[in-house]
Amino acid sequence: MTPQPHDARPEAWLPAAPPPWLTAGPAAARRPPAPVGRSPALRQAHERRMHAVLAHIEANLAANLSLERLASLAAFSPFHFHRVFVAWTGETLKTHVRRRRLEQAAERLAQCPHDKVADIAQSCGFASPEAFARAFRERYGVSPSAWRTAPSRREGEN
Repeated sequence: MTPQPHDARPEAWLPAAPPPWLTAGPAAARRPPAPVGRSPALRQAHERRMHAVLAHIEANLAANLSLERLASLAAFSPFHFHRVFVAWTGETLKTHVRRRRLEQAAERLAQCPHDKVADIAQSCGFASPEAFARAFRERYGVSPSAWRTAPSRREGEN
């Protein structure tokens, strides 16, 4: 008989074979894995690590902020770090860094009207002025030069 979703018998939902962690290895290995994020101490450790990473990103926006480098800073594997980062910020690492670089560049364009756009792009971590202009236009809908000269567009955008 195939168990149905409404079947109330506990044995109907038991798997055919027990999971490996239940039968193999020493007693410690037989325990089910702990749910991630449920332990207050684990949550606090993750918070400390993620705050350190976010502070490092803010302080080094112009530097190379690779996944591997930031994962090692947080003492996570790159895979786990990326999962935690997305859960923490709601965006991927690449999207977060790019958004923060563009926001910093937009502020500098407004505050430093005599700086060259190319210099601002380089100081904010963009590889070339063309890449910066393309990303800026995609994010704000105008070129960096037009952003600088149109104060009404800047209000509320950041």
